[in-house]
Amino acid sequence: MKKFWFENKWVIIFSLFVIVITTIPYWIGFNLQNEIYKFSGFIIGVEDGNSYLAKMMLGASGDWLFTTPYTAYPQMKFFAFFPYILLGKLTSAPEQTLQFICLFHLFRWMGILFLIKETYSFSLLFVKEKNTARVTTALLVFGGGLGWLSIVYPQIYNNRLPLEFYSPETFGYLSFFSLPHLLFARGYLYRAFRILLTMNNKNDYPSIGYLKSGLSLLLSGIFQPLNIFIGWLIVGSFYLYKLVIIRIPIKNLKEYLLWIIPSVPLFFYNFFSFLFDPYLSAWQNQNRIISPPVVDYLLAYGMGLLFIFFAIKHKEIMKMKNLTFINIWIFLIPVLAYFPINIQRRLTEGVWLCFCIYIGMVVINNKKFITRFIIVTFFMFSYLFFTIGSLRTVLTLNPPIYNSNSFIDVANSLDQEIVKGDVILAPYNESNLLPVYLPIKVITGHGPESKNLSGISKSIASFYQGKLSSTETQDLLVTFDIKYIIIPQELDLNNIFLQLEGTPRQIFYKNSDYAVVRLDD
Repeated sequence: MKKFWFENKWVIIFSLFVIVITTIPYWIGFNLQNEIYKFSGFIIGVEDGNSYLAKMMLGASGDWLFTTPYTAYPQMKFFAFFPYILLGKLTSAPEQTLQFICLFHLFRWMGILFLIKETYSFSLLFVKEKNTARVTTALLVFGGGLGWLSIVYPQIYNNRLPLEFYSPETFGYLSFFSLPHLLFARGYLYRAFRILLTMNNKNDYPSIGYLKSGLSLLLSGIFQPLNIFIGWLIVGSFYLYKLVIIRIPIKNLKEYLLWIIPSVPLFFYNFFSFLFDPYLSAWQNQNRIISPPVVDYLLAYGMGLLFIFFAIKHKEIMKMKNLTFINIWIFLIPVLAYFPINIQRRLTEGVWLCFCIYIGMVVINNKKFITRFIIVTFFMFSYLFFTIGSLRTVLTLNPPIYNSNSFIDVANSLDQEIVKGDVILAPYNESNLLPVYLPIKVITGHGPESKNLSGISKSIASFYQGKLSSTETQDLLVTFDIKYIIIPQELDLNNIFLQLEGTPRQIFYKNSDYAVVRLDD
């Protein structure tokens, strides 16, 4: 135990520090909730955050495989979001939603510890001193590029949001703050690379070592499927370099083939599922995460590139082992960032660590403390602005960060009425939140997962404005087998009810903000 503490003391203490720092805004949110509003558990990406809790509800209601609650179109069960589904199975009534939120953040805390440990261990493959690995790890967590300039000079980004403030794959702190599955995905990606790069230092049979590394890549892919492709491309490029430049025997390529074996089934399962399944294909077409212009990446990673040039001047730095691997990864950034797929921005996952290694080596090789402090602080400006923004946001008690108790009362009333899988019609924001509280389906509510979102949204908007004919209303109700309708009280109930003429219905719940209509068969 003493040996474990001695070897991991810094990792544990730093992880606890990161956990506390990233949890303070959430603690504030829970303490500010009142009789009108309850804290959602999220400060950024609330729509996505609610979708993760909805996936936990799937597990809590008995499912083991994923089907989205954010569409009423037919779906096949699909192996995805499995960690969240498992977490849901640890919950039970009452206060199940609060349990979801607590487990989500406990999951995030575990991810913080895991990724910091793997980042620190991976860094030690390239640097001699533990202090360098510590600086590298801190930069991965809190570091960023020049995105903070958008606060001071918005014209630099032409009013676009810088990558630091919306892209968890480009840097690190967004994942530490809000996305636990990406923490585990990145940690297992680093572990896969670390095991592979240390194969020559192990006494294991080579085949066992390659399979261990490949298994880590598979685990990374369970948390983030795209990481399998990232791993294949980076390691494949590394082996191609060894084959062409170092001229290793071509028979050694069997090592690479052995390495990819564990992740092959999951990769092709996902590939063919999204290719042939109608719902998943529609989801993929709607899930567009396109990389911004090149200038945004230059502003994000430009200072990191500058420190690589600084590092070249240090002979000691350039003697570090395994640098070829991270150099190839950096060289691949243009290919990764602009690979011709819908979610190309996701492919830069984890590469920031390569820059952090160089920055950390330059910092430690500088003997002046004040210079070290200035460099590290400079790379943390974006994080400081982000933290200030998150605190300002959580102090304002407004949806969607806070959920109205009147809507929660609606969900509680429906809980006594619904059958699992019932379809409920509600406005978009309410539809995003409903599956967190109930094991039901809605027809919109989450951009990527709501099939035919643009077309259906127009029909729903017309319905709530009272502009559909009775025939059009019937088509909407019958197509999706809608059982309940939630109507905000600020809308004209008479106009909405005119569209329901001839449809057996009754208002079974009403409060100051909402009316709930049940449609009888």
